[in-house]
Amino acid sequence: MLDGGIHMVKDSTKKHVRRNLETEIGESLQFVHVAKGKVLVYPDNLSRDELVKQNVFLMNTVQNLESKVQPTVYGPHPPRKALHKPVVKKRTLDADPIILPPYNAGERVGPPSRLHIALDNRKVVEQAQKKNLIWIFARLHAASSQENPVAGWTGFNITTRDNEDVSQNTVAYLPTINAPATEMSTIHEVLIRSQKIMNTLELKSIVVVCDQAIYAKAVEILWKHKDKFSHIVPRLGAFHTICTLMAIIGKRV
Repeated sequence: MLDGGIHMVKDSTKKHVRRNLETEIGESLQFVHVAKGKVLVYPDNLSRDELVKQNVFLMNTVQNLESKVQPTVYGPHPPRKALHKPVVKKRTLDADPIILPPYNAGERVGPPSRLHIALDNRKVVEQAQKKNLIWIFARLHAASSQENPVAGWTGFNITTRDNEDVSQNTVAYLPTINAPATEMSTIHEVLIRSQKIMNTLELKSIVVVCDQAIYAKAVEILWKHKDKFSHIVPRLGAFHTICTLMAIIGKRV
């Protein structure tokens, strides 16, 4: 009808069409009047039990779809359920409360004059070169004769130094200082504890490795108290050492 230009059908026309259908195929179809002038048509061979089953099935399907579709919420979002269980593992260290004595920096002291130390390492280099030549000749001879293979460079040096005593290192965590790392009082406490460790282990000196921010303040304390911390060797970490080197290269090139 839409193709023919008819957009609206009169009620009388609907009744006429229904009567014609009931007259021609009324025996094979059943017509049920629905509200608002609508007619429900179903085959005559469909029993009432099958109609009830189909109706119940459709109602259950609609209810399942309505339960899955979430309604649109306007305003504050509802609280979301936690997808994962909260982490119960301990990820922090217990630090005893400590009151650090204040450190009075006072007047700043610059670095001492750099001393020139002449090192004669020609004998050490010459001895190392001789060992490398011996290892190269031994490897070449073993490869040509295919007998008694010689170990690699590391294994060869271990074999030639088997008479030296090797001590096992002990790696452990130091006590935690529950205080800001960049404060002068905290850095001063680290230097004092490092000196105590040196005295306990009966060492001649001890190396303290710091990052760039702590290193800048640690050397100020060491420069000011030369006699107190004379056996502490400050060292900048590898990462910040490389960063400083790259900055120097960028400025000089």
